[in-house]
Amino acid sequence: DILGHHMTALILNLEVANHSVRQLDADSGDTQKQRAQEKAQEKVEQALTLAKLLLGDIRTAVSELREDDAIDLLASIEKLTAGIPNIRFEIDFSAAPPLRSVQLAETLLRCVQEAITNIIRHSGADSCGIVLAETDGVCVLTIEDNGVPMTEVVPGNGIRGMRERLDAQGGSLSWELGQSSFTLQIELPAGVNED
Repeated sequence: DILGHHMTALILNLEVANHSVRQLDADSGDTQKQRAQEKAQEKVEQALTLAKLLLGDIRTAVSELREDDAIDLLASIEKLTAGIPNIRFEIDFSAAPPLRSVQLAETLLRCVQEAITNIIRHSGADSCGIVLAETDGVCVLTIEDNGVPMTEVVPGNGIRGMRERLDAQGGSLSWELGQSSFTLQIELPAGVNED
């Protein structure tokens, strides 16, 4: 509860800062100052989005602790993406397997959270597709965005953490760089550690 209150306060302060930067931008006539203020506004908006994402994580965790029930992955992802501005999400669970394992659902959710965080921080994408399907007893989660093309991917802590979590459960992580897209694919055995 304390973390939730602090995150809400942080979000309110970031929204005030964002409004102030916008006002400065509107009042300024100096091109160099305007560029600096636009960059500051971009960083404030990015911080605000990440803070909202973190608040969503906290609420999800608290809800799971209170209910001690299986995760409704689709609902969790829809809730996670609902508060993110400037990115249109298309979520397709039409071929998704029934998730009977809380651990499997939680792992997939954490991977989606990390992927979205990376999209916000690094890609500049305005569209993201999230698809969950099953192939031969394997859950396949595909996350594709239309962000700025990269020449190579240098795995940071987020991708390394995802890979370690997936390796421990017999899963795998791969990605593909397109001309104007980045696709992340997560595979996990559908029956992993059923509760």
